Amino acid sequence: AVYVIARRTGVLVDTLPASGSVESAPTVHGDAVYFSDTAGGTWCYGLDGVLRWEHHGAAPILAQPLVVDGRVFVTAVDDLGVGLDAKTGALLWRYAHKGDVGRVAELALYAAPDPTPVGDDVLMGFSDGTIVAIDRATGDLEWARRVGEGRYADLVAAPAVLARDIFVSGYLQPLVALDVETRAVRWRADVGAAGTPLAIDLDGVGMVFHPGVDGVLRAYVALTGAEKWRWDSGSGGALTAPVATEAGLLVGSADGSLHLIDEASGAELWSWNRDHQLNGVSAAPTVAGRQLLFTTNAGRLYSMLAPVALKVPEARTPPGPEW
Repeated sequence: AVYVIARRTGVLVDTLPASGSVESAPTVHGDAVYFSDTAGGTWCYGLDGVLRWEHHGAAPILAQPLVVDGRVFVTAVDDLGVGLDAKTGALLWRYAHKGDVGRVAELALYAAPDPTPVGDDVLMGFSDGTIVAIDRATGDLEWARRVGEGRYADLVAAPAVLARDIFVSGYLQPLVALDVETRAVRWRADVGAAGTPLAIDLDGVGMVFHPGVDGVLRAYVALTGAEKWRWDSGSGGALTAPVATEAGLLVGSADGSLHLIDEASGAELWSWNRDHQLNGVSAAPTVAGRQLLFTTNAGRLYSMLAPVALKVPEARTPPGPEW
């Protein structure tokens, strides 16, 4: 299920049932909330808690649904992507990726990246390391590009888009910058990620902050791929997708804690690891005003207040009601 919890008090307000465990964040769009589960179900509830529709597939879904243009896009762990009608849940199209036959005997990771919009297409990633662009309206394949390398070539992290470039990382390696129009590789770095890179404009310079599976956060100049700085968590655990605030970059470690990093220098400004039951942070934190919310691998939800508002830039504020 998805739990609806009062942000001020932590009191459970409502429960939105599913058919299996919910492994990703729900998506709030308009007056509805969308999420998927490990039983292959995708669900739409009103913000009043009333079920509007459900759609069931055959494979677990670990990725967060994307809602855009009146459609819902989801990707399952069996290399399948689908487009659904946002109002009814009716199946509009399905795309079954034909993986690399050379990887048939290899073990694929139990994961799939979140669908990502670019132009009129939706980007989806698959277990053989291929990223594809699919027309959102028709489900037609526009283009495909093999990115992931090594034993675990899987694309686990969703791509990031900034201006003319798509930044996508294989689980083990590499991180590449692809030109949106030509899909030519502008540059590459031999690093891997489980969390989505953050691509933003920083004081007029495009930057990519890459959360490595090796526990290292790296800052690259988006245009050239030059490494500006790196910060090592020291835990060796995979890092979450960085969250940009005006106070710095918030990032968690699967084997460590939560950290605030200065985006200009890579210096650690603050960290939190006081609870012996923390067990690491694998999901990216959420920020709203002064409030910081995050979940731990021990199954706990924490709420913290900053001395002043963290002020997530408006374009990157998670969708949903405010208070």
